[in-house]
Amino acid sequence: MARALRLVIPSLILSGCAVGLDTSIPTASTLATTNWNSQFAQAPEQRENWWTLLQDPQLDSLITKALNHNLDIAQAQARWLASRVLIDERQHDRLPAVTAQASYNRSGAQFTAADGSIDHGITENWRLGMQATWEIDLFGRVEQLALSAQARSEASADQLELTRQAMVAELARQYVQAQGLQGRLALAQDDVRSWEHTLQLVQAGVSLGRELPENLDNAKAGLERAKTLLPQLRSDLALARLRIQVLSGGEAEPIDTPLPSAKAPLATSLPLGDVNAMLFNRPDVRAARQEILASSHEVASATAELYPRLDLAGFIGFFALRGSNLGNAARAFDVSPAMQWPALHLGHAKARLRGMEAVADESRLHYQQVLLQAQEEIQGSLQRLTQHQESLLSLTRAASHLENAHERALTRYEVGAGAYQQVLENQRSLNQTRQELAMAETGSYLNMIALYQALGWGVATPSMPE
Repeated sequence: MARALRLVIPSLILSGCAVGLDTSIPTASTLATTNWNSQFAQAPEQRENWWTLLQDPQLDSLITKALNHNLDIAQAQARWLASRVLIDERQHDRLPAVTAQASYNRSGAQFTAADGSIDHGITENWRLGMQATWEIDLFGRVEQLALSAQARSEASADQLELTRQAMVAELARQYVQAQGLQGRLALAQDDVRSWEHTLQLVQAGVSLGRELPENLDNAKAGLERAKTLLPQLRSDLALARLRIQVLSGGEAEPIDTPLPSAKAPLATSLPLGDVNAMLFNRPDVRAARQEILASSHEVASATAELYPRLDLAGFIGFFALRGSNLGNAARAFDVSPAMQWPALHLGHAKARLRGMEAVADESRLHYQQVLLQAQEEIQGSLQRLTQHQESLLSLTRAASHLENAHERALTRYEVGAGAYQQVLENQRSLNQTRQELAMAETGSYLNMIALYQALGWGVATPSMPE
């Protein structure tokens, strides 16, 4: 026993001699946001549950249901829980593996007796006790695998957060689009009523001989063209409502009643904050960073396999030649240290190491790619939002001018002082501009959603099962 301890103690001291580890993270350039500083508030009001900025209780309720029942989120959470189990497995690899053992052996052999005769003998033995095996982690192989599992679990948690953010953004998009389609449908119905009124005026004019028959056909054509937009808008609205229900995991009630009216056009200063800080805190960027750490730990573990491995096995229990002798008199133990080194198979270990190094290089390249894509998304979202706000203001002014022009032209026509052609042109331009304005108003909120998703604004982290 003392000899065994003299072998184990130096091994425990050597177990701290882990191989080198490269966990360097590639550097990246920061975003220049000075062009947008005057158009966005510098201190964000909130980075979690950003959709509450819309102040829509129905949207809040839908997102709450979706966070609890969305199937994509449930799958991501299951993957995260599986990664936590792998951590437990790797942690147990660092400890002795102790198993209960009970065995019985019966064997027969032929032997020559002293008088030269041939005889047969039966041998029995009983073994009962605890068997333990333990890898002394001389060069950190087991430790590095445990750290790799921890890093991959962190990456899985980041992917779960990314899934939650993506689901919330998609649900908010569908909800805002449904509101916009509902508003456009109301405008299209108003357009139909407007054409019906115009048709009545033209019919009266033809009856009085004041209008040409072709103007009546033009008015009828305008009415039919206005009606063609209604089926498409109804279909798109129904699909948007169905998509909302699917995103909610089927838990949301079908939205058959009208949604709350869309908010006023979003053309005000939005909270923004430190863009570069949020860039590096995006879940996908954090996950890519954790993948670098995980692959680096796996490289270190593969490097450790080039060096000797020390395993320690032991047994303590009872050993007897007869079952009736199992007891205090049959107590036994053994300690069996073993050194292994793949001296003749280093090529295999080196090949595995090269493979792990290639994976680590790929993870660094992936991190750089994720950063570039994140920068593109943020810059693109900022650019689209600022330019869209300018376009929205112009459309708002254009719609106001067209409404005034149409009212004047229609008033003159009703009293017989104006031309029908002018009414027709004004009405077509006004209806088209109203539809464009409705889409632009919806787009202002869609751009806000895209910006906050690009910035990594997300969801308050719920308590997760351990």
